[in-house]
Amino acid sequence: MTIQRPTPLAYSLFRGQEKGAVRKSMTNVIDIHPHIIANDPKRYPLAPLGGHQSDWSRTRPVTTDQMIAAMDEAGVTRSALVQASTCYGHDNSYVADAVAAHPDRFTGVFSVDVLAADAPERMRYWEGRGLTGMRLFTIGSTMPDQASWLDDPKSYPAWECAATLGLSICCKCRRGFSANDPDGGTLSQRPDHP
Repeated sequence: MTIQRPTPLAYSLFRGQEKGAVRKSMTNVIDIHPHIIANDPKRYPLAPLGGHQSDWSRTRPVTTDQMIAAMDEAGVTRSALVQASTCYGHDNSYVADAVAAHPDRFTGVFSVDVLAADAPERMRYWEGRGLTGMRLFTIGSTMPDQASWLDDPKSYPAWECAATLGLSICCKCRRGFSANDPDGGTLSQRPDHP
């Protein structure tokens, strides 16, 4: 078995902590894309993107405590929890609460509506709650068609805010989609955010 050093993405998601804490030993294993689902729908109400909850989040939910137990069993040192947009939409409270309760085990990746006028404000809010990355959900189990808003000028303030905050960005797109289109896709217009 070959154990690799944590990637630059893992370091950037766990920013604010010494790299030595992540790099402590070569046996550190970091899961960079698990989801958690609360067992308290009153405190964490469902509001899935696409209007219906994903099958996986309904049939195989994993709470914060279950995630920690599974990580321990598998030898996973830390996880970058990714917002379950197909369950909670843009309410990142459960991920933020898990990160706040277990900062030694988790960092978090949030989701916002980048077309909303208050997107930069929401991004600063979630970053202030300790979340270190942003996920752009443009297609998935509850949204079968590729969204076309990545090129929308209304998203530009969000891109600028992400660059200012130094956020890592995860974008889920359909196979073959290119936001770095040489004819002027969104990413090619954002040289300030590599």
